[in-house]
Amino acid sequence: MAVLRRWLLRDPAEVALVWLDEDLAAGCASRIDASAVVYDAADLDWTFTRRWNRRHLRRSLSRAVAAADLVLASSAALPARMPASRQTPVVLPNACDPGHFTPHGPTVPRPVEPGRPLIGYSGSIDIRAFDGELVAAVARNRPDWTFLLIGPSTRAGRKPLAGLTNVLLTGPIPYPDLPATLRVCDVAMIPYRLGGLVDYVHPKKCYEYLALGKPVVATPLPALTGMTGVVRLAAGADDFSAAIASTLTETTGPERVAHRRAVATANSWSVRGEQLHRLLAGLVR
Repeated sequence: MAVLRRWLLRDPAEVALVWLDEDLAAGCASRIDASAVVYDAADLDWTFTRRWNRRHLRRSLSRAVAAADLVLASSAALPARMPASRQTPVVLPNACDPGHFTPHGPTVPRPVEPGRPLIGYSGSIDIRAFDGELVAAVARNRPDWTFLLIGPSTRAGRKPLAGLTNVLLTGPIPYPDLPATLRVCDVAMIPYRLGGLVDYVHPKKCYEYLALGKPVVATPLPALTGMTGVVRLAAGADDFSAAIASTLTETTGPERVAHRRAVATANSWSVRGEQLHRLLAGLVR
């Protein structure tokens, strides 16, 4: 903080905006003379720490929210889990880059024989959000399907999947190569845990899947319940299996792909940038 104050004092120009995206930085807001303070709640930081530290981080969250003239939330399910504030949080959800995730482009070799359904997932394979028990149960229900899990994994995340020959883990794949891997999948899934510390999330992978034109099956996260017209939501192994099976029987024509792309394009980072610009323009004059 001392270094920051010295830097600011060298330039007497007014600080127009302080942007907080780290709860522990809340103290900066009261010590910098700014026209406005924005708090960007991308996650609930206290849910990422051990129990003994949660009270401290929750107190920092309350300070950050109280100091803000504008509170942003990355998920529609997030405001209800945040402390009360003088400003109603504005939901600015996660988004995607539809120019990167396109239906047509390079593909990796398909890791299964022709005609065998391939169900894809991209993201961390852990125990925090990823529901390994659910995926394992679905994989046992449908040994005729193959599940391609793309991303880093933890030992605890891999444990429920041990011994399942129809579950393939690729490990981390560079972001530029991710579309080529997902393009070979027939269905994309978001098997996240429900009722836990992170079910407030709005996974940006949902829009990335849709930008690729892929049908999506997800657990009914609160932030996704408004997307039932374009995403199949199902909880429990039997229902999740049935949702994937129904999706596999659908004909994926150009109209469906175009509709999914349209949803993704309406939720691009460019659109989010325009929305944010309007919010800031009304805040700092």
